[in-house]
Amino acid sequence: MASLREQEIEKDLGRGGKLRRAYYFYGPEDFKVSEWCRRLRQRMGEGLEVDRFHGDDFSSAEFLSASQNLSLFGANRLVHLGDADRLNAKDWETILPTLLAPPEDKLFLITSQGLDARKKHAQALLKAPAEIGVGKAERCEDRDFYAWGRELAGRRKKKISAPTLELLWRLVGPSLGELDQAIEKSALFGGVDPNIESAHVEAVVVATREEAVFAFTNAMASGQASQTMGDLSRLLEQGEEPIALLALLGKQYRSMLEILAGRENQERPEEVLRGLGLPPRFAKLLEQQAKRLGWEGVRSGLVSIRATDLVLKSSAEPPRLALERLTLSLLDNKNS
Repeated sequence: MASLREQEIEKDLGRGGKLRRAYYFYGPEDFKVSEWCRRLRQRMGEGLEVDRFHGDDFSSAEFLSASQNLSLFGANRLVHLGDADRLNAKDWETILPTLLAPPEDKLFLITSQGLDARKKHAQALLKAPAEIGVGKAERCEDRDFYAWGRELAGRRKKKISAPTLELLWRLVGPSLGELDQAIEKSALFGGVDPNIESAHVEAVVVATREEAVFAFTNAMASGQASQTMGDLSRLLEQGEEPIALLALLGKQYRSMLEILAGRENQERPEEVLRGLGLPPRFAKLLEQQAKRLGWEGVRSGLVSIRATDLVLKSSAEPPRLALERLTLSLLDNKNS
């Protein structure tokens, strides 16, 4: 399988590009994978027949049947297998010969969150000829994010300035899915205005649930007891479920472990933060929190979070009380 750079995928999918017999698109940026799939279908032209399969309810027999059936009226035919990382080893063993030697009258498209190079099917695909290509959809850096912003604004017949793109980067970067939604809402809010302005973005891109949780954990990591307990009360009064808040809290503490491990391994800080897949302002906050807490504080916090998770799932104790006790415990860890 030819490992393709994003520029090569763009060339394949662009006007005049030569399509391969099969593509495997995966990676952390779902929106980019969706865009590649949309453009591939577009390139294959009108009258396209699509056979769709999903890894969570996959039938290898049905997949092979679709792979062997002739297209009606000689139309182009696409066989799309989504969520491919959910297939088991037996299914991969069954369909792999077909993917390695695709029928001439069909094009195969495989999509998934990841591609584990340790698995036998991945190793076989990675050694396949160049007519089978794999592309990883990486998260964007700021320059690519701005280019996507201009592209998405243009689709709405709008223009967007650099300061507005910088604002969007701070609010939703590096997620292209969130960028698309933000531009859609901002364009609608702006009405007939030919430009998407910062004021439009500020009016419709509100503080997210995750942002509120970050404010809560940032106050906690800073040892601000009154602010922390006030933030927790507001989150619960707004209808947030304690178990959901605990999950987000655990995710943030695990991210802080990644940051500390990256520092210890002398990895580039910007690469570590980008790998978290968070908007830059959130990643920076976590970096600051990790520095304040250190290894001992983060590990101790995770132990307390896991203990509270067990309480919430197996105890009759009121969930709010368990979460408040955890919060006070984490504050004590900071202040001790």
